[in-house]
Parts: sequence; structure tokens; C-alpha cells
Amino acid sequence: MDEHLRAFRDGVIVRAMAEFGGRDPEGGFGSVAGEMLEEAEELVDFVPCPYRGTGTRRRSLGIDGYAFDEADGSLRLVIAEFEGERQPATVTQTTAKATFSKVVAFVDEAFAGNDDHLPADEDPAADFSGLLQIHQPNITRLRFYLVTDGILSDRIRDWPEQSIGGIPAEFHIWDIARFHDALSSRSGREALTVDFGSLVAGGVPCLKASLNQSEYSGYLCVLPADALARMYEEYGSRLLEGNVRSFLGKAVKVNKAIRETVLRSPEMFFAFNNGIAATSTSVETRDTPEGPRLLAATDLQIVNGGQTTASLALARRKDGAELAGIFVQMKLSVVDAEKSGELIPKISEYANRQTKVSDSDLFSNHPFHRKLEELSRRIKAPPRAGSQRPTTWFYERAKGQYRIETSKMSPAEKLRFEADNPRRQVITKTDIAKIENSWRQLPHEVARAHRRTLTSTASLL
Repeated sequence: MDEHLRAFRDGVIVRAMAEFGGRDPEGGFGSVAGEMLEEAEELVDFVPCPYRGTGTRRRSLGIDGYAFDEADGSLRLVIAEFEGERQPATVTQTTAKATFSKVVAFVDEAFAGNDDHLPADEDPAADFSGLLQIHQPNITRLRFYLVTDGILSDRIRDWPEQSIGGIPAEFHIWDIARFHDALSSRSGREALTVDFGSLVAGGVPCLKASLNQSEYSGYLCVLPADALARMYEEYGSRLLEGNVRSFLGKAVKVNKAIRETVLRSPEMFFAFNNGIAATSTSVETRDTPEGPRLLAATDLQIVNGGQTTASLALARRKDGAELAGIFVQMKLSVVDAEKSGELIPKISEYANRQTKVSDSDLFSNHPFHRKLEELSRRIKAPPRAGSQRPTTWFYERAKGQYRIETSKMSPAEKLRFEADNPRRQVITKTDIAKIENSWRQLPHEVARAHRRTLTSTASLL
């Protein structure tokens, strides 16, 4: 193990030992690993809930946290294997199988309604078990993550998918080296490679649309809508990391129109829809007698057209829509990895200038806003006078986040969420700008922003 990896691991262990006041080092590591998975943009809104116990037939149970991905309806579950020793342990196939079996057993017990083994109702694991039982029909895919401070054995084999409670389940192992590689990379996450050859027989038809001396390569492609929906269902919100907005739901006017076209006029979709714009750091193409084909794209990001993509997937999943015969045009810009940090934000900005996207939305992925969002979820506000319950200032980094949080909750869950995160305490990016400029004693900037807001609102009336 090289010195950089060793220093990284030592730092993670220190954080894990300090988490939960040092009372539960393994749970502490699970919590820290969940935060690192968020930083690597593998999941969002991680909820720690460390638990170890024994279920029916004396099966060992375990879980350390979870995250629900609103984009594709998947549930991600994290379980930790932590040693904390000076020399990292080797994670073998046997060790991984035994650890995965604990979290799988936890899900099995929850689906079956077996909760006698759980602690009091106020425990996060007990709450999560109840949520699992209630929302089982709405979960499209289970994604299990084994996180460890050890090193994955070279002999470990690929982990086949399974079906748990009738839901497809996949398994991922993140050892300390994988965390280090992902968090030390330029982008701060693992590059996503999409195999178009597996989605479309022979690859996606494409046409090169750039000059050889240009600093990027451009391609015009036509994707079958079914392939785009399946790609979104597999990768979820990871495809939209470069997009400036969250999926705003099928009630939003543009998404409602997309759904109506899919269900009522599918033959007109190509004519009515502007398609998507995407970026990539490298592609694999092949010339065929029928023309060039796109076979794969590395670090693929949909920077414009996220609403189209999500709406197609939702229509396929919720409405049972047949997407055969529907096609979506895709403009793909391939930018060298060295220049991606500079050019891809510009591509995203200019692509979204063509629609009604506010200037503040264009910077929603800036590290400042990501950090402020994370702090707003973690740091509680002082209780109001007479209240015994602390609340949060909910920072809405991307438009519609608060509404998305509650969209799939039961009435009881929604009441609990709104009690912890009152609507009156939702803060937007423009609120932050006004507050900061007020603090800097720049009232003219605050007034200018307020006038722009009033003018924009008046134009919509």
C-alpha cells in the first residue's frame, strides 16, 4: 500500500472512530463511508442506521445506512466491514458473501414483516424496516454496497444479480483503494461508462459533427426511447450529475406534455421533442456498411434533456408505455478529460440557456452549493420558543428538491418530514445571495436582485 493510500485510510479510520462518540466504530465507518459515497456521487441523501442483530432461523442481520434514489426508484443499502487495524485486511469472496448475507437477510425480514428482533420504534433501523415493508411495491431495484477499510482480494469474482422479494438486486464492493481512487480523481467520482452496444444491437447510429482540429468531438445520434429509458433505470441520477435541475416530476407542464405525447401520439415524439444534449470524455465508435455506430461512452452526462429522459423512464415504468417506435435525438460532445472541468460546465450552461432556467440554477452543482446543502441537512437550527424539537434550514440546491423529498411519502411520513424541515425554513440559492450581500453591506445588490425577481414574476402573470 503506497503512502498516499495509507494516509487516506488512516484519516478515514480516525473519522470512523470519532463518529457516534466512538461508541460504535463499525457503524461509524459505515456512516463515514456513506458520506464518501455521496462525495463520489454514487448516492444522495444517505441516512445512517447502524444495526446488528439476529432474525428468524438465527440468521445474522446487519445494515449501516440507506439512500433512496428518486430518479430511478432504486434503494441503495450500505453495510460495513471494518477492522481499523494498522494493516488492512484482505476482503475475500467468503468474507464478502457473509457480509452481504446480513443486509440481504435484514431486507428479507423487513419484507416479511418480522420485526421482533428490532429495538424500540424510535431506532432508525426499526423505522427503516417499517418503511421497507410499506414501500416494497414501489422499489424498482435494490443496490447493495459493501464498504470496507480493507483491500479487495484479486481473486474475488463478479457478483451476479439476484432477485429479492421479486425485486432485482445488484451488489457492489467499495474497498479503501476504490474510495481513494474515486475521491482523488479530478471529478471526485468514478467515471460512468455506458455500453450502447448492449442497449442497441450493433450500436447507436451516429454522424460526426465537428472539425478534426476542434478541441472537442461532436456527434449527432438517434437513440431508441426504450434504450434511453433502460439506461436511466440502470444508472439513475448518475446520468444527470451535469444537469442543472432535479427531475421536477410529471406534474410540471413540460413533463406532462412529454408523457401525453408518449401515451397518445408516440409517432410524433421525434417531431415534438428537442431531444437531449450529453457530454463524454471518450467514446468508442465503429464504421459499418450502414454508417458509423456509437458503441460506448465514458463519463457520459446528460446536461440538457434530463426531464425528457426521466419522463420516458417514468412512462415506461409507471404507465406501462410501449416505447417501441419512439426515437430521441442526442447531441454528444466529447471533451478530453483534461479540459472537461472547464468546458463541460460551459456546455451545460449554454445548452440550458435555450430554456427557462434561472441563472442561479446554472450553478447548482458548484462545490459551494453542494457543501451548503450537506451542512443544512446535518446542522440543526435552534428550537423555536416553546418547542422541544430542533428543526433544519432546508437548503434547496436544485429547484424542486423539497417537493421531490415528499412526493413518495405516506401522509404520516410527510407530516414527520415537514415537522423536521418546515416549509417556512426552505432556503433557495437566491435567498443565500441576498443574505450574503446584506451581510457584506451591499443593499444596492440586494435591491437589484429583488427587482429582477419582481420583473420575472410579473412577466409570468
